[in-house]
Amino acid sequence: MSCPQSACQDTIAVCTKGVWQWTQSNLCPVCASPNTPIATPWGERPISELRVGDLVYSVDNGAIVPVPLLQVGRTPVSHHRVVRVVLEDGRLLEISAGHPTADGRTFGDLLAGGQLDGHELISAEVVPYTYPFTYDVLPASKTGTYFAAGALIGSTLDNTAPRSQ
Repeated sequence: MSCPQSACQDTIAVCTKGVWQWTQSNLCPVCASPNTPIATPWGERPISELRVGDLVYSVDNGAIVPVPLLQVGRTPVSHHRVVRVVLEDGRLLEISAGHPTADGRTFGDLLAGGQLDGHELISAEVVPYTYPFTYDVLPASKTGTYFAAGALIGSTLDNTAPRSQ
């Protein structure tokens, strides 16, 4: 069994029986925990429940608009670590360190006392990941961004890749 395509290739991970096992710093952008709340026109939904075609809020042409999802991704992982970020309102995100923010940084760049999309960060620490899969989505917008726990973040999915999953 082969692993799903990864932006990391085999540089810091090894594919074993269809599961990526991270061998180095675990900074590969393999996405978010399943309970990550994503803004939709009907309220927030866990990222793991979203499907291609579902509407999510994104930024397109300078406006916040609902757009359909072009892709959804679910990546099996083992021995993975993520950045646990606590926002000023107490909301929590657990996302891979290599995952992009909307302003061009990565979650690995975030520090306590800093900001994420205008939200003050109470803490940002690398912790073991306890789920068997990570998740990501790609909205049909020019920015490819979406709102997770109220903060605008980027996607790791390639908008030029075939539309599957």
